[in-house]
Amino acid sequence: MDKYIYLIGGLLPTFVAFGMLWFRRDLLKIALVYGSIGGAILMITEFLYTRDYWSPPTILGSRFPVESFIFGFGITTFPLLSYPVMRGKTFASSGHQRHLNLYLLFLVVAAGVLFGGSLGLGANSILLSIILLAVFTTTVCLMRRDLTMPAIFAVIVTTAISLVGYVLIFDVLSPHFWDKYSLLNHSRLGVKILGDVPVIEILCYVAWSGFAVTQHPFISGERFTGWVKDGGSASR
Repeated sequence: MDKYIYLIGGLLPTFVAFGMLWFRRDLLKIALVYGSIGGAILMITEFLYTRDYWSPPTILGSRFPVESFIFGFGITTFPLLSYPVMRGKTFASSGHQRHLNLYLLFLVVAAGVLFGGSLGLGANSILLSIILLAVFTTTVCLMRRDLTMPAIFAVIVTTAISLVGYVLIFDVLSPHFWDKYSLLNHSRLGVKILGDVPVIEILCYVAWSGFAVTQHPFISGERFTGWVKDGGSASR
Protein backbone atom coordinates (compact mmCIF):
# COMPACT_ATOMS: atom_id res chain seq x y z
CA MET A 1 0.00 0.00 0.00
CA ASP A 2 2.81 2.44 0.86
CA LYS A 3 3.97 2.83 -2.75
CA TYR A 4 0.52 4.08 -3.76
CA ILE A 5 0.20 6.69 -0.99
CA TYR A 6 2.00 9.49 -2.87
CA LEU A 7 -0.15 8.83 -5.93
CA ILE A 8 -3.35 8.81 -3.87
CA GLY A 9 -2.34 12.06 -2.19
CA GLY A 10 -1.96 13.69 -5.60
CA LEU A 11 -5.06 12.20 -7.22
CA LEU A 12 -7.45 13.33 -4.49
CA PRO A 13 -7.04 17.12 -5.03
CA THR A 14 -6.78 16.53 -8.79
CA PHE A 15 -10.13 14.71 -8.88
CA VAL A 16 -11.74 17.41 -6.75
CA ALA A 17 -10.32 20.10 -9.04
CA PHE A 18 -11.69 18.39 -12.16
CA GLY A 19 -15.01 18.00 -10.37
CA MET A 20 -15.11 21.78 -9.93
CA LEU A 21 -14.11 22.27 -13.56
CA TRP A 22 -17.12 20.21 -14.61
CA PHE A 23 -19.25 23.13 -13.41
CA ARG A 24 -16.81 25.88 -14.40
CA ARG A 25 -15.34 24.97 -17.76
CA ASP A 26 -14.50 28.61 -18.36
CA LEU A 27 -11.59 28.10 -15.93
CA LEU A 28 -10.23 24.99 -17.66
CA LYS A 29 -7.39 26.67 -19.58
CA ILE A 30 -6.15 28.60 -16.56
CA ALA A 31 -6.30 25.49 -14.39
CA LEU A 32 -4.35 23.38 -16.90
CA VAL A 33 -1.65 26.03 -17.39
CA TYR A 34 -0.99 26.76 -13.73
CA GLY A 35 -1.53 23.15 -12.67
CA SER A 36 1.17 22.10 -15.13
CA ILE A 37 3.50 24.79 -13.77
CA GLY A 38 2.90 23.49 -10.25
CA GLY A 39 3.54 19.92 -11.36
CA ALA A 40 6.79 20.90 -13.09
CA ILE A 41 7.99 22.86 -10.04
CA LEU A 42 7.40 19.92 -7.74
CA MET A 43 9.11 17.46 -10.08
CA ILE A 44 12.22 19.68 -10.09
CA THR A 45 12.27 20.38 -6.36
CA GLU A 46 11.62 16.73 -5.47
CA PHE A 47 15.34 16.20 -5.97
CA LEU A 48 15.94 18.37 -2.89
CA TYR A 49 13.06 17.06 -0.81
CA THR A 50 14.24 13.46 -1.10
CA ARG A 51 17.62 14.53 0.34
CA ASP A 52 16.44 16.11 3.58
CA TYR A 53 12.65 15.81 3.93
CA TRP A 54 11.31 12.40 2.95
CA SER A 55 12.00 9.31 0.85
CA PRO A 56 8.59 8.05 -0.30
CA PRO A 57 8.24 4.82 -2.24
CA THR A 58 6.84 5.32 -5.74
CA ILE A 59 5.24 2.99 -8.24
CA LEU A 60 8.14 3.10 -10.74
CA GLY A 61 10.89 3.98 -8.27
CA SER A 62 12.02 6.93 -10.41
CA ARG A 63 14.17 9.78 -9.06
CA PHE A 64 11.69 12.17 -10.69
CA PRO A 65 8.43 10.25 -10.19
CA VAL A 66 5.22 10.98 -12.09
CA GLU A 67 3.56 11.18 -8.67
CA SER A 68 5.38 14.47 -8.10
CA PHE A 69 3.81 16.03 -11.18
CA ILE A 70 0.34 14.75 -10.31
CA PHE A 71 0.65 15.97 -6.73
CA GLY A 72 1.94 19.38 -7.82
CA PHE A 73 -0.83 19.64 -10.39
CA GLY A 74 -3.51 18.77 -7.83
CA ILE A 75 -2.36 21.02 -5.01
CA THR A 76 -2.10 23.91 -7.47
CA THR A 77 -5.41 23.56 -9.30
CA PHE A 78 -7.51 22.95 -6.19
CA PRO A 79 -6.65 26.18 -4.32
CA LEU A 80 -6.56 28.07 -7.63
CA LEU A 81 -10.17 27.05 -8.29
CA SER A 82 -11.46 27.12 -4.73
CA TYR A 83 -12.12 30.85 -4.52
CA PRO A 84 -13.67 31.49 -7.98
CA VAL A 85 -15.77 28.31 -7.91
CA MET A 86 -16.98 28.43 -4.30
CA ARG A 87 -17.53 32.19 -4.28
CA GLY A 88 -18.94 32.47 -7.80
CA LYS A 89 -16.11 34.56 -9.24
CA THR A 90 -14.24 34.74 -12.50
CA PHE A 91 -11.34 36.79 -13.89
CA ALA A 92 -11.85 40.11 -15.66
CA SER A 93 -9.67 42.88 -17.03
CA SER A 94 -8.77 45.67 -14.64
CA GLY A 95 -6.47 48.64 -14.35
CA HIS A 96 -3.88 46.65 -12.43
CA GLN A 97 -0.41 46.29 -13.90
CA ARG A 98 0.77 42.96 -15.28
CA HIS A 99 3.67 41.39 -13.43
CA LEU A 100 4.88 38.50 -15.59
CA ASN A 101 8.50 39.68 -15.45
CA LEU A 102 8.39 40.06 -11.68
CA TYR A 103 6.85 36.60 -11.34
CA LEU A 104 9.58 35.05 -13.50
CA LEU A 105 12.21 36.93 -11.49
CA PHE A 106 10.77 35.46 -8.30
CA LEU A 107 10.94 31.93 -9.73
CA VAL A 108 14.59 32.42 -10.74
CA VAL A 109 15.60 33.97 -7.40
CA ALA A 110 13.60 31.38 -5.44
CA ALA A 111 15.28 28.55 -7.34
CA GLY A 112 18.70 30.03 -6.60
CA VAL A 113 17.92 30.49 -2.90
CA LEU A 114 16.32 27.06 -2.59
CA PHE A 115 19.04 25.06 -4.35
CA GLY A 116 21.89 27.21 -3.05
CA GLY A 117 20.58 27.23 0.50
CA SER A 118 19.89 23.51 0.54
CA LEU A 119 22.91 22.17 -1.35
CA GLY A 120 25.41 24.86 -0.39
CA LEU A 121 24.42 25.86 3.16
CA GLY A 122 22.64 22.73 4.33
CA ALA A 123 19.33 24.48 5.03
CA ASN A 124 16.24 22.29 5.05
CA SER A 125 14.64 22.45 1.61
CA ILE A 126 11.01 22.12 2.68
CA LEU A 127 11.37 24.88 5.26
CA LEU A 128 13.03 27.13 2.71
CA SER A 129 10.20 26.43 0.28
CA ILE A 130 7.58 27.44 2.83
CA ILE A 131 9.42 30.69 3.60
CA LEU A 132 9.86 31.58 -0.07
CA LEU A 133 6.21 30.91 -0.88
CA ALA A 134 5.09 32.93 2.13
CA VAL A 135 7.30 35.84 1.06
CA PHE A 136 5.88 35.74 -2.47
CA THR A 137 2.24 35.63 -1.36
CA THR A 138 2.74 38.36 1.24
CA THR A 139 4.44 40.60 -1.33
CA VAL A 140 1.67 39.99 -3.86
CA CYS A 141 -1.04 40.81 -1.30
CA LEU A 142 0.77 44.02 -0.33
CA MET A 143 0.99 45.04 -3.98
CA ARG A 144 -2.53 43.85 -4.78
CA ARG A 145 -4.71 44.29 -1.69
CA ASP A 146 -7.72 42.90 -3.58
CA LEU A 147 -6.00 39.48 -3.62
CA THR A 148 -5.73 39.25 0.17
CA MET A 149 -9.22 37.81 0.69
CA PRO A 150 -8.88 35.21 -2.11
CA ALA A 151 -5.55 34.13 -0.60
CA ILE A 152 -7.03 33.81 2.91
CA PHE A 153 -10.04 31.93 1.56
CA ALA A 154 -7.89 29.47 -0.41
CA VAL A 155 -5.60 28.89 2.57
CA ILE A 156 -8.50 28.13 4.92
CA VAL A 157 -10.36 25.83 2.51
CA THR A 158 -7.27 24.00 1.27
CA THR A 159 -5.84 23.50 4.75
CA ALA A 160 -9.13 22.24 6.18
CA ILE A 161 -9.71 19.74 3.37
CA SER A 162 -6.07 18.59 3.36
CA LEU A 163 -6.30 17.91 7.11
CA VAL A 164 -9.30 15.65 6.55
CA GLY A 165 -7.53 13.88 3.70
CA TYR A 166 -4.32 13.44 5.67
CA VAL A 167 -6.15 11.96 8.65
CA LEU A 168 -7.82 9.42 6.36
CA ILE A 169 -4.62 8.57 4.50
CA PHE A 170 -2.06 8.56 7.31
CA ASP A 171 -4.19 7.47 10.25
CA VAL A 172 -6.26 4.87 8.38
CA LEU A 173 -4.67 3.70 5.12
CA SER A 174 -1.00 3.93 6.10
CA PRO A 175 -0.69 4.83 9.81
CA HIS A 176 3.12 4.40 9.96
CA PHE A 177 3.99 6.05 6.67
CA TRP A 178 5.86 9.03 8.14
CA ASP A 179 7.64 6.87 10.70
CA LYS A 180 9.17 4.94 7.82
CA TYR A 181 9.74 7.58 5.17
CA SER A 182 10.18 10.94 6.89
CA LEU A 183 13.73 12.23 7.30
CA LEU A 184 12.63 14.63 10.04
CA ASN A 185 11.42 12.20 12.69
CA HIS A 186 14.15 13.12 15.18
CA SER A 187 14.13 16.86 14.60
CA ARG A 188 12.00 19.81 15.68
CA LEU A 189 10.53 19.90 12.18
CA GLY A 190 9.06 16.42 12.60
CA VAL A 191 6.20 17.38 14.95
CA LYS A 192 2.89 15.65 14.19
CA ILE A 193 -0.74 16.31 15.05
CA LEU A 194 -3.98 14.34 14.83
CA GLY A 195 -2.12 11.06 14.95
CA ASP A 196 0.39 10.87 12.12
CA VAL A 197 -0.08 14.20 10.31
CA PRO A 198 3.16 16.26 10.09
CA VAL A 199 2.70 19.92 10.99
CA ILE A 200 5.19 20.94 8.32
CA GLU A 201 3.00 19.29 5.67
CA ILE A 202 0.08 21.47 6.73
CA LEU A 203 2.33 24.54 6.61
CA CYS A 204 3.22 23.56 3.05
CA TYR A 205 -0.46 23.64 2.10
CA VAL A 206 -0.88 27.02 3.79
CA ALA A 207 2.06 28.50 1.87
CA TRP A 208 1.35 26.84 -1.47
CA SER A 209 -2.40 27.56 -1.60
CA GLY A 210 -1.85 31.31 -1.15
CA PHE A 211 0.76 31.18 -3.91
CA ALA A 212 -1.50 29.17 -6.22
CA VAL A 213 -4.59 31.38 -6.04
CA THR A 214 -2.73 34.68 -6.53
CA GLN A 215 -0.51 33.68 -9.47
CA HIS A 216 -2.85 34.32 -12.38
CA PRO A 217 -4.34 37.68 -11.35
CA PHE A 218 -0.89 38.93 -10.35
CA ILE A 219 0.68 37.91 -13.66
CA SER A 220 -2.21 38.99 -15.89
CA GLY A 221 -3.30 42.10 -14.01
CA GLU A 222 -6.85 40.74 -13.92
CA ARG A 223 -9.17 40.84 -10.92
CA PHE A 224 -11.82 38.59 -9.47
CA THR A 225 -15.34 39.64 -10.37
CA GLY A 226 -18.82 38.15 -10.24
CA TRP A 227 -19.50 35.25 -12.62
CA VAL A 228 -22.69 34.53 -14.49
CA LYS A 229 -23.49 31.20 -16.07
CA ASP A 230 -23.61 32.36 -19.69
CA GLY A 231 -19.88 33.15 -19.56
CA GLY A 232 -20.18 36.86 -18.92
CA SER A 233 -19.20 38.67 -15.79
CA ALA A 234 -20.82 41.05 -13.40
CA SER A 235 -19.24 43.72 -11.27
CA ARG A 236 -18.52 42.91 -7.65
